[in-house]
Amino acid sequence: MRILGISGSTQEQGTNHKFLQALGTIVEDPTNFSVEAQLNQIPLFSLKRLENPQKPIQQLKENINQAQLVIICTPEYLHNIPAALKNILEWCTASGEFYQKNVLPITFTPKEPRGNMAMCSLLQSLKALKCNMQTNVNLYHDDVLFKNDSLQLKPDTKEMILASIDLYQ
Repeated sequence: MRILGISGSTQEQGTNHKFLQALGTIVEDPTNFSVEAQLNQIPLFSLKRLENPQKPIQQLKENINQAQLVIICTPEYLHNIPAALKNILEWCTASGEFYQKNVLPITFTPKEPRGNMAMCSLLQSLKALKCNMQTNVNLYHDDVLFKNDSLQLKPDTKEMILASIDLYQ
């Protein structure tokens, strides 16, 4: 299964990006797992730009189209999803890349209850896009191990994420 990870954070060394990198090492076929790394290159959505989208937007849409599962891992900013993630979803609204796309929404925040409101916001947007969501997962820093400059999934977390991915097969 081809899986695309999208981090809601624009920080390439942020914990959500590191979480997706760790996730890529445990999936059945790591060669079919990639993390979208162009969030900082995606311009702000506007109707005028829809007519002639820039290359980063075209590449993002192609990556989403090619994926059989999109895993969105996001922090919570001001009780919501980050603007960069909302921007990506807006770029895909009219063109329909997320229509019936298998999507696994994950929030990854320092501790409870953070992430709950971001999940509500993300689910509303994904429902509006008519995504196929079998489940969603709220995770916290206690669910992983921080090692040097990387992150490892604890056994229970690994098992839960793999079981969630299996729902889409």
